[in-house]
Parts: sequence; C-alpha cells; structure tokens
Amino acid sequence: MSYRVRFDPVAERALLDLAKDARQRIIARLQALAHDPRPSTTQPLVGNLKGLRKLRVGAYRVAYRVDDEARTVTISEIGHRGKFYQKTGRGRG
Repeated sequence: MSYRVRFDPVAERALLDLAKDARQRIIARLQALAHDPRPSTTQPLVGNLKGLRKLRVGAYRVAYRVDDEARTVTISEIGHRGKFYQKTGRGRG
C-alpha cells in the first residue's frame, strides 16, 4: 500500500522556484517516497528537527515527515544544501 505525498505551502513554493531540471529530479525522488517512505538513502533528523527525515537530491535537501497512520509523507522544506541548513535552524559553524 502506498503513501500519499503532500507539500507544506513553503515547500511547494520552494520547489516551484527551482530550475526545471532540479525540480524534475526532486519530483522523481519524492514520487518514490510514496512506495518507500524511509529508503536507506534518507536519514532521521535530530534536535529541533526530530521527527523529520532528510532526503539528499544532488546539491538539494528535502525535509519530510512520515505519518504511518494516515499513510502520508509531508514535504516540509526543500532547498539548496547551504541555505537549507540555515533555514531549518541547523546552520553549521
């Protein structure tokens, strides 16, 4: 049984702002989450982002939450790796 992938408004705007090729690569990876919401290529996040998982797509990062009961994957944040960590409050250094 597959999951439904949905977007928070902020994540949807971020996706639409990306270049077409990056957007297409990310969408393909997000569609795969509907069949396997926790692939081995993702990692659980910690600290103030606990409960979210991180998906790497080239230089971009996607933060998302899995709700097994509702069978949904909610995309919370999408961004370039440098700005992604600043936006999510996990800035380095």
